[in-house]
Amino acid sequence: MKNSILFIIGFSLFMSIECIFHFLHGELAYSWIASGFMGGVCLILVDQINDRWFGWDTQLIIQAIIGGIICTSIEFIVGTLDRVVLHLHMWDYSFIPFNYKGIICLPFSIAWCCLSIIAIFIGDAVRYYIFGEPPRPYYWIGNKKLEFKERP
Repeated sequence: MKNSILFIIGFSLFMSIECIFHFLHGELAYSWIASGFMGGVCLILVDQINDRWFGWDTQLIIQAIIGGIICTSIEFIVGTLDRVVLHLHMWDYSFIPFNYKGIICLPFSIAWCCLSIIAIFIGDAVRYYIFGEPPRPYYWIGNKKLEFKERP
């Protein structure tokens, strides 16, 4: 059930973010369904890896970098399938510096790291507030500890 909720949230958020991105760049606000699926899968994977591989004392920046690597890897796999099999060219990063075949690029990998922080917060909020699973989430940024509020 939790993964279904995370998938729907990731699907919806990523498609919304992509539409806003296109709109802000003077384009028609659109998104590919495949992008929504990538967003849903990325949210689930980032949450699963965060829950299983990292302890609560792992620095948030490390978790974000791993999340960015996961998202970039999924983007590379889907982008390669798109170019080789589907021929849709859902995106093209060839005009962006530090790109690989227009499929992935460093600036968007950095963006995926930032969005992974949001994914980590969403996954933990769903687990803690919706499903009531302990412990209360907290995160380390340097020597500063950030904690979720207690459940009501």
